[in-house]
Parts: sequence; C-alpha cells; structure tokens
Amino acid sequence: MVSSPSWHAAFYTDHLRQQILRHGARRILISGAADYTMLAFVLHAAGVKLSDIDVHVVDLCHTPLMACRWYAERLNLNVTTHLADITDMSELERVGVDISGAFDLIVADAFLTRFKPYLASQVMTNWHALLKPGGTVLTTIRLHPSNEYADQSPLDLEFQRDRRVTDPIEDFVLRLRERAGLVQDRLTVGLESLASAGRRYAKQMISHALGDAEEVASLFKRHQFDLQQNTSARVHGELVGTEYLRVAADRPKQPLERATPD
Repeated sequence: MVSSPSWHAAFYTDHLRQQILRHGARRILISGAADYTMLAFVLHAAGVKLSDIDVHVVDLCHTPLMACRWYAERLNLNVTTHLADITDMSELERVGVDISGAFDLIVADAFLTRFKPYLASQVMTNWHALLKPGGTVLTTIRLHPSNEYADQSPLDLEFQRDRRVTDPIEDFVLRLRERAGLVQDRLTVGLESLASAGRRYAKQMISHALGDAEEVASLFKRHQFDLQQNTSARVHGELVGTEYLRVAADRPKQPLERATPD
C-alpha cells in the first residue's frame, strides 16, 4: 500500500545485477526498509553470487529489521541488521556498522524525502562516508513539484482506473479494505481496525520536498557524487499518481573539491 521497490523493479534489478555480477559489489547496505522487499531484490539479483555477498540493513524501527531476518532465515542466509539512525555516524558505529568507507553499494528506496532537507543532506553525507571510493548508491526520490493533486487529470485513464473516490485519503482506505478483504481469513486484526489504522497513516504520511529533478541532481553533486543515472518515471503512489526520480550515483575514486555545506 505504501512506497515499494516493486514500483521500480526494472531499475533496481538491472542496476543491482550490474553492480553485483559485473562490478563485484560484495558489501551492501540497505538504508531504510519498510519490509523485506528491497532485501529480496538484492538477494535475487545476486543469483549465483549469493553466498559471496555481505548484506547489512539499517533502520530506526524494529519491524522491518525483524522482517528482513525472517526472510533471510527462510533462504538459510545470514543478513546483519542494525537498529540505528542513519543520520548519526556515532550511533551507527556503536551498533556495529563499519563506518570506515567499507560498502560497495548502498540501496535506499523512497528514503530521502522522509527527512527534512537538512537531515536528508546529513544522510547523503553519511552515505558518501560509508561507501568505498568507486562505490554506488541506488535510490528513488519523490518529485513533489510534479505531484500536486490538481495535476491528476480525470481524463487520465490510469488515474481513473485506480482512483475512484475524490478524496485521496478515503480512496487509500477503500483500496486497503479491498486488499485486506482478499486475505481476511488470515488476518489477526479486524477489518475496521485495519481501515482506521490506514486512515491515520494516510493523514499523517509526510514526505518532504527536495526540489525538482535538476535540484536533486545538484544536491547529489554538492555531496560529491557522480550521477550515472537520473531519470524520472510515474508510478501509482500511495495517495495519487506520483513521479519519482531514479538515481544511480557513484562516490568518485578520486576525491573532488570539498562540497559546499547546505
């Protein structure tokens, strides 16, 4: 129901395979995880190299970390999880994350806009420090300037098919009810309680604007990243059709001039 790597399946699959199978990425950090979906993409992309990779997951919430451990156990694999704030390097070090620039690859889906701009900037600074020279970050970023409700035209057939209630929150709850109804016999929570929780989520869901595609590209460059891909695509979105930027960015092998602080 919420932001999912599956909205960007081809982007993640292609780049993960390229990084793991072609470029030899072995130490991989998943930065923020709503569930085990991103972990599944990483493990699936590794294929025959699965036993060679060392995957770490950092999140501030127990639930996605528990989900990732559950998924890894089903595949008889070891995945290291860390309960920590990605904006705090001292906390990362305290929970056992190697902060010496040891990761080949960082993956984070729809993550930066969960932070206010000054904290998103700190996340990017820390990503750069956690990556090896030549390492890569793969991420998607919601482009708020393209996603105002007024821009969702009723003539858009895709929009009409997926959105049937004028109010986006009530439409979200309706879709939640329909999906939950398909598995109601397996749920341990009542449908009304679930719908109420969904409405609270939709009302409280906050996504912070980082600017348009050009501004986001400039943000990566200011944090000493080289952009390899910077393309936008429309996906279904939680509440309305949403445009995301799909970014592949490298920490240069040679240091650049010091970034200008935000």
